[in-house]
Amino acid sequence: MDSKTDINESVEVRIGHAGGFEQIKIYLGKFFRMYKFQNDWVMVMMAILVAILVGFALGGDFRVTREGTLTGGFALVCVCLWNGSFNSIQVICRERDVVKREHRSGMKIPSYIVAHMIYQLFLCFLQSLVSVITFDLVGFNFEGPGIITPWLIVDIGITFLLITYASDMLSLFISSFVKNTTAAMTIMPFILIFQLIFSGGLFPLPNIVKPLTYLTISSPGFKVVSSETNVNDMPYKAITDMLDMVDDVEFDVELTGAEIIDMLSDESNESVKELRETKVGKTMTVREITDIVQSDDEFADLRGETIIDRITLGKALNEASKSSTAKEYNTAAIPNTPITVGDVFNFIQNDESLSDVRNTTLIEPVTIGAALKMLKDSNSNVLNKEVKYYTTIGEVLDSLKESGDLENYKGKTIVYHTNLGKVLDKVGRDETQIRVEREATKSMYNADYDPTVRGFILEYSYYYLVLHL
Repeated sequence: MDSKTDINESVEVRIGHAGGFEQIKIYLGKFFRMYKFQNDWVMVMMAILVAILVGFALGGDFRVTREGTLTGGFALVCVCLWNGSFNSIQVICRERDVVKREHRSGMKIPSYIVAHMIYQLFLCFLQSLVSVITFDLVGFNFEGPGIITPWLIVDIGITFLLITYASDMLSLFISSFVKNTTAAMTIMPFILIFQLIFSGGLFPLPNIVKPLTYLTISSPGFKVVSSETNVNDMPYKAITDMLDMVDDVEFDVELTGAEIIDMLSDESNESVKELRETKVGKTMTVREITDIVQSDDEFADLRGETIIDRITLGKALNEASKSSTAKEYNTAAIPNTPITVGDVFNFIQNDESLSDVRNTTLIEPVTIGAALKMLKDSNSNVLNKEVKYYTTIGEVLDSLKESGDLENYKGKTIVYHTNLGKVLDKVGRDETQIRVEREATKSMYNADYDPTVRGFILEYSYYYLVLHL
């Protein structure tokens, strides 16, 4: 007879003479001997192996980015579910015949179940302890203060234990009503899939099925892990990756002249306002300005403008007679004659025989072009004098709009071929990335992930109810 049969028979003999509490002690002794001699400790080693694999795969982005933290937190919950489920899924159904025989001999079913619960708590504690330590060693960041305790790693450990133990008790319940291990192992995958899909974590659920999350162990566990790791404040790394991937995406930007003018006229935009206030201009000498006016076709009409008309003797005398000084001398007589000055003016201005004299040119007409040429030919020091002039881009644009020179330009379309990388560089890649990440984080905010003590108490209370129901 093998050792397992000997253990079961010895328990069967002693159990008929023991009370409920004594039976618990007897069964605990049996379970711990099984842990030692029937390789139940392998479950602890498996927990270490799973933690190593998950840690190396997902630990790098945990508590670094939002998606890395959510994925890592989901993986931690999955590990706990896996550990707890396979701890007890077969422990009762594989002993069904033995339990029936011992029950007929006086074994109390509650004592047997309580002993299993205590033993499974011990096993879950060991698995949670080694899992937390292993995760911490292979890349998961558990540093910093917790919410329930001063250490985050302790908070994580408590959460691990609760998830693992609740999953263990669910499997123990399943093991108690299935008839054999084959049936238990057939049901187990469906239970795990239900737990993972309806955790409400990584998989978005339609509103109609969201109430099913209250039937899972994974949902409160995922919320607690997300709260402990402060997911809501994590940057959204997918934004950075997306911007990097689309750098080389080329496209054409089409803008009409009217759109460009409107953009440059929008003073409510601080950047445009700053551009409009930018001063433009330069310093030129009088000589440079003279050369431009003399040579540029645009100033041809200006050069032809007369600044001094042709002045004749008659016109000069006519203007002179109007002066106050001439009026004073109009009555004055020329010495030794009866003729007055006024008589002389009237004679010259009115006598037909003197028309040629009156039309005698005293000064030829002078144009702006001629005046500028005389100035330039004089080589005066004035030519070297500097003239400074400034204006703003806004004033230039407004002047062009008022003059109507931009009307023809408004209907034109400008096509600018570029790629997204160049656009991001122009507008500020880092600033754009930060702003997009900030807005994405706001849009993905989840109140269930807020690190509050109240939330922890509610989630822990849920596990308390699960374990006792």
